[in-house]
Formats: sequence, C-alpha cells, structure tokens
Amino acid sequence: MAAFLKSLSRLFGGKSEPELFLAAFGKHPGWNDHIDDLGLDTEALVSVKRLLYVQGINQNIDGGSWENPDVAAVSGPGGATRLADFRHEFLWYLPPALASQPEATLVAGRIWSSVDGKGRAKYPMVLAAQTNNLPIAYALRMVLPTLAKVNERCDHATDAEAVRSTVDAARHALRGTLAEPVAPEGLTAGQLLAVAQHPDMHPNREGFHRIIYAFLRTLSAFRPGAPAAHGTRRPEQLRVPLAGLSLDAALAFWLRLSLSILDPATPILLLAPDPAITGLIPGPQATALGWVDILVGALVPGNLFAIKAGTKAVPLTSDIPYTLEPAFVSAIENYLQQTATLPPDAPPPALPTP
Repeated sequence: MAAFLKSLSRLFGGKSEPELFLAAFGKHPGWNDHIDDLGLDTEALVSVKRLLYVQGINQNIDGGSWENPDVAAVSGPGGATRLADFRHEFLWYLPPALASQPEATLVAGRIWSSVDGKGRAKYPMVLAAQTNNLPIAYALRMVLPTLAKVNERCDHATDAEAVRSTVDAARHALRGTLAEPVAPEGLTAGQLLAVAQHPDMHPNREGFHRIIYAFLRTLSAFRPGAPAAHGTRRPEQLRVPLAGLSLDAALAFWLRLSLSILDPATPILLLAPDPAITGLIPGPQATALGWVDILVGALVPGNLFAIKAGTKAVPLTSDIPYTLEPAFVSAIENYLQQTATLPPDAPPPALPTP
C-alpha cells in the first residue's frame, strides 16, 4: 500500500512543472444557447466536455431518462427518487491514455442548474479545472473552493462578458498559487477507520463490508492484473455515503481509496450532489442525505443517469444486502483491527483479497 501511494504521489506531484487549465461550458443567460467554448485548451478538457456534457448529460436529457415516470420526483424515507436540480461537485481521474499526455491528470469541477438567454432550464452550467502534476489535496483545498466562488459570481452575471471575465480571473488566480502547491497527502489509517466506523455504515460496519465487497467483486475487472483490456470492460458504478465528511473531503477520500484498489490505468469519475438537494432522512432531527457516485471505466451516457437519480433509483452500495461469506467479513474485520494498530497518519495496509 505504501509503495502504491508513493506511486500515486508521483502521478499527482511529479518532477514536471505543475499546470492548471480552467474551462466553462453549458448554459448561462449570457448566451441564447450553449455557452461558447471558454478555456477548452487541452485534449483532456475537450474529452471532459464531450463525455460529460455533449454525450452524457445531453443524451439523458434528450432521451428523457430523468423524466421517465418510473423515476419521477418524489420524496420519502430514502430521499428523492429524482433530483430536481443539478448542484454537484466532481473529481475525475484521467489516466494517461484518456488525458492524452504522458502522466495521469485530475479534473476538478462543478455542475449547477442554469438557464440560457431564452429561459430554457434543462441544461446545467459546468466548470472544469484540469490539474497536471498537482496532488489531490490541491484540488481539494484550492480548486473546488475557487469554483464555488465562480459559481456564485456566474449566477449574478447577466452577460457573456462578465462570465468570461470571471472565469479568466479565477484561472489567473489559481495559476498564481502553483509556485507553492499544496503538499501531497495520501489515504491514512485514521481516515479509513473513521469512515468504516461512521453510523452511515450501519451497525458492525456492515455497510463498509458491502462497499469493499463491491470494490473487490463488482469492480474486479478493474483490479490490477485483470485480464480484460480496459477498453472492453463494461463501466461500473458504486454509490457510497459521505460518512461524516464534507462534500469535498468525501470526494478526495473515495478517490484515494479507489486508486489504492483499482488499476491506475482506469478512469474514475466521482460525482457528489449538494446534500441540500437530495432530500431529507426523516426523524426527530432530519438530516440531509448525501453520497458520492463512483463511476469506473470508460464513461457511457447511461452512467450519467446517476447524476440526478436519488437513492430510490440508485441505492447506496452500503445498503445493498449482499450475501457476504463469514470468511470475507472476518478478513475485513481483521484488516480494520490491523489498521487500528497503526498511527492515525500512517498509510493503511493493503486490503485483503478474500
């Protein structure tokens, strides 16, 4: 595990010069239709727009996936079946082949409901920041908070020039922070234990057992050494709880865990809706329901259905009643006990493969 995390550190903070590119696309009142391309200066960002927006979001809207009566907006004990709005953050790990460059890259972004100049409201606005040779912690601490501010300013902007100026200023400001980037941080034993033991994981950490089972079984084709070529593997997805973490911290945690388990040649997109739009868990003290969708493999439009699907349509992996063999549960529990013996800031041991 330690050697693997060191390798990931090189992927996100190697000897090459750090770079940052910021793009915006989608809908805004300053344009009568889709926004003119702003900052699509790399092949990776062009791919992000194509896969996420032109193919993914577009086909789900045009195909009526989110309007199907079977996923109509209702609220209840499990939260909404369909989310009425876009208000999401994402991290997208792109291996070299998809990033069209020698090293892996990370794209941090934000998606929110918007309208165009004619008042049409189906499509969102999207910000996507590509970070090359920078750690995940940089996206967590610098990029995502900046994009939240850009979101707010774009909401108040009424014309295209104001949006261009806002995006250009944010790009310039972020590039000004590259001289002293945030130090790389890896997954720690303390973080892993805190998530595994959180109430979101149910009594006796059963939800954590189910998530690890899904990583090892459902995503087995994306484990290191799996025989199938990545291009032929059917994309898969998991939905995991926030487990007490903020939205940004949850994205970073689940990405780090994913990268510690899956083949680094695998693209991984993580999307997290703002808990304020996901419905409430009823009770004496109702709390917002939040999650992270982990989309693994070559993205197809069907994967993006999850963006606006509530937990009635796409349940949390931690809630799926897998039949787990006692030997599997015992192996994961022994792993957690071993992890608990380590200093909280130490890397966790490698997961068993029962």
